[in-house]
Amino acid sequence: MARAKRDFGTIRKRSNGRYQAYYMGPDQAFHRAPSTFETKSDAEAWLAGERRLIQYDDWSPTKSRRAKVIRATEAFGPYAEARLEHRDLKPRTRALYRRQLDRFLLPSFADTSLRDITPAVVRVWHSKLDPTKPTQRAHVYGLLPLDHGDGRRRRDHPGQPVSRAWRGDEPACTEGGAGHSRRA
Repeated sequence: MARAKRDFGTIRKRSNGRYQAYYMGPDQAFHRAPSTFETKSDAEAWLAGERRLIQYDDWSPTKSRRAKVIRATEAFGPYAEARLEHRDLKPRTRALYRRQLDRFLLPSFADTSLRDITPAVVRVWHSKLDPTKPTQRAHVYGLLPLDHGDGRRRRDHPGQPVSRAWRGDEPACTEGGAGHSRRA
């Protein structure tokens, strides 16, 4: 018996009896459901939901949507503490980051959701830092997790330095502080 042709996505029955659903997204990549489904109708419902998101231009890859849910509920304080603990840093750098977190960032953002640390909030906070200490301002700013969720830094903070200090795969780098130049 021939399989019925679907106009969006694919559902296949796995050897364990569960159903797996996947589809090709607008980015021309295949996207699988986050888990398998007990029934075929559950898999169809998931595909219908994904199709609806695409039709209403609300679609993003399922992995980034899951990351957004986690980021939306996570506060800056625990995030910063965990990030500092798990980074491979030299003792002096770790001590510097600790002082900067305790002195400048945690008093302002400890209980703030990562989602709520917006460019406008950062601009107000940054304007309250001592303008006669540009290097200190740049270093402290560099510890904020200002990314789009996919590792790309926001560039919509006018006149502010850009840093990768919280990303584990690249060295810390700032531009704008005294004595600092941008690395290529």
